[in-house]
Amino acid sequence: MNTSTIALLIIIFTVLLYSSGKMPIALVAVLSLVSAVITGVLSFEDAFKGFAGSTVFTIIGMMFIGQALFETGVAEKIGRLAFGRFVGDERKLIIAVFLVTSFLSAFLYNISVIVMMMPIVASYVNKSGGNLKLKNFYMALSHATIIGSRMTIIGADGFFMAHEVFDASALSYKFAFFEPFPIMLVTTLILALTYFYIIYPLGCRIFDFNSELNPIDFNENEKNEFSKRKAVISASVMVIVALCAAFMRSISQVIPGINLAIISLAGAMILCFTGCIDFEKQLKKLNIDTIIIVSSSSGFAACFLKSGIGDAFVKLLMSMGESVNSPALLVFAFTFGTALITNLMSNAAAVTILTSLAISVSSGLGINYVPLVMAVVCGSASGVMLPTSTSTLTMSMEAGYRYTDYIKIGGIVTAVTVISESAMIILLYGLL
Repeated sequence: MNTSTIALLIIIFTVLLYSSGKMPIALVAVLSLVSAVITGVLSFEDAFKGFAGSTVFTIIGMMFIGQALFETGVAEKIGRLAFGRFVGDERKLIIAVFLVTSFLSAFLYNISVIVMMMPIVASYVNKSGGNLKLKNFYMALSHATIIGSRMTIIGADGFFMAHEVFDASALSYKFAFFEPFPIMLVTTLILALTYFYIIYPLGCRIFDFNSELNPIDFNENEKNEFSKRKAVISASVMVIVALCAAFMRSISQVIPGINLAIISLAGAMILCFTGCIDFEKQLKKLNIDTIIIVSSSSGFAACFLKSGIGDAFVKLLMSMGESVNSPALLVFAFTFGTALITNLMSNAAAVTILTSLAISVSSGLGINYVPLVMAVVCGSASGVMLPTSTSTLTMSMEAGYRYTDYIKIGGIVTAVTVISESAMIILLYGLL
């Protein structure tokens, strides 16, 4: 049996085990990577390189910062100021949180946004006496963060990856800062309405589990007196880290070698040294499952590519592009295709591969490549059917969602956003 077939079988069994819910997802992830190494599909370095990657350390640092926002009372005060009028109605509160999160994500690094918003939501849930449910909020937070990050070209790496492909292809085009804004604003508003009328009532039926406020002890901070000094330090660290994330490319040119992982870990250490949080206690409260799943994602992406599925998918899109002369249909094909493939490989890899493909197809057909690349970058935000598709979605697993919950709700989100993004790109670039 060749390695491609073995890799495909590992992927299939992994998805089946994920969906069955009979084993913890983190355990399944590690077992799958070990199987890939033992069978020779991946080297140990390829399978486990994500465990030493910058993303996992960024998340660890941001978990410390998020916990500090809760324990010092910053999250509660921000939440009371921003969402106080909606506390009595869970559905309206979800939409208010969704919209605010989306717009924050357009200008700030997505992990910093969700880490800031999770303790704010958790503080409301903790004080609601059971009237608010964590499980109704966290997945919506992840979707808002991911979709909102495409409103500007700095909200996510997708547009920067596209620009790198442009440079490699000797193309001088650069997306304007707010060029994707009308596309994703309409998409965000439509998705918010979908949450209000469809996803919220559906979630109330399918989320038939008790969501725990673990691993964070959300009653612990009630035992402590409010400290203005700690609150100011915690809020300042959060703001500084978020701003550094937004301007990371410029900062890295001034300080070579620095990245968001270093900055977030430095922020966490500042909070520990200043007494805002206790280092040993926070280590025990880290969500290890989330860390393992995020760390495993690069190994799964490598397995996916080695299985030949990625190449087959790209060839399918290429054949579709060569046989379809309608730019409007191509926009939909690239938006939908990118949404699907992003579930199984990193966002950066998907955008890089499919941007190159979009340029190649547009060149062969003699059409404008810009709307097709826009479809790729925007479509990469719609790949939310698997919790392992992006780290921000993985972090929502703290609420206790099952693998199938992401498929059910994510399927609706993917359908709504792909249609909306495609329609807006077609209208914006006059492809009708």
